[in-house]
Amino acid sequence: GLARFYGTDGVEKLQMGSLGTTQAFLYTPASVDLSIFTGGAEKVTVKSTGNVGIGTTGPLAKLHVYAPNADGIRVEGDGSIAEQSANLFIYPKSPSANNRNWLLSSFAIAVGDFGIYQSNAAGGNPYSAGTARLYINQAGNVGIGTTSPGSILALGGTAARIFGMDRNTTAATAGQGFTISSGGAIAGTADLAGGDLTLK
Repeated sequence: GLARFYGTDGVEKLQMGSLGTTQAFLYTPASVDLSIFTGGAEKVTVKSTGNVGIGTTGPLAKLHVYAPNADGIRVEGDGSIAEQSANLFIYPKSPSANNRNWLLSSFAIAVGDFGIYQSNAAGGNPYSAGTARLYINQAGNVGIGTTSPGSILALGGTAARIFGMDRNTTAATAGQGFTISSGGAIAGTADLAGGDLTLK
């Protein structure tokens, strides 16, 4: 069946109906937005452009969520399973062989952890066939290239690791020093030829 709704101007604004036996639909003509109200207020807005707003009537992206402090988007694992990860997948689109998919995951390896994972191949699944690029364990230790950080910051791998600091090297512009300190006041300086490293 099909139901049609008209505005006060006599122009059709909405259609509700079914497509076959397994699909129902809502339809609005061009330039007509669709709003969902609950509790006497507009909560969800679907613009005629296709942008969806939750908490906002002017969504600026495909999904735009506007929430007060301490509220937002929640991604939760299946509650019917005792322990399960919660994941947010990011799949960019590119024909390049260098294209990689990404994953933000909590409990991908252990309870209380968080990681950023990259697929090992173009079009790959970063969860089942990916590598942790940054990993934070339950204790708060951060690992880069390792999922077993034993200190506040741990760099994994068998190759030499280099700390780099990008700086402005334009003419007549001083660079910045790199300082590692366990306390106290240290002033690190540098010139255009290169930065100093100060340890204390």
